[in-house]
Amino acid sequence: QASYNLAAIYSSQNQYKKALPLLEKMAGISLKNSTPNIKDSALLFNLVKAYLGTGKNKRASEIADLMEKNQPDDPRLSFTLGLVFAEANEY
Repeated sequence: QASYNLAAIYSSQNQYKKALPLLEKMAGISLKNSTPNIKDSALLFNLVKAYLGTGKNKRASEIADLMEKNQPDDPRLSFTLGLVFAEANEY
């Protein structure tokens, strides 16, 4: 919980380079495992934003695609991901 709160603070201050390692660790992402082992939408949204904020747009798209596969019928998910990518000028 403390790591998530710290990552959220960094993200809210656009300090994505600091937030990214914390978010990846909480999602179970490592050099050996590039797929998140969680389905927590809030954490994954923050992870997508951190990837976009650090210029890792392809990685952000991969996580967003995974989120959509996990919740294919959730229009809120698609809408929110659309906003996140639009904010990063990724159409």
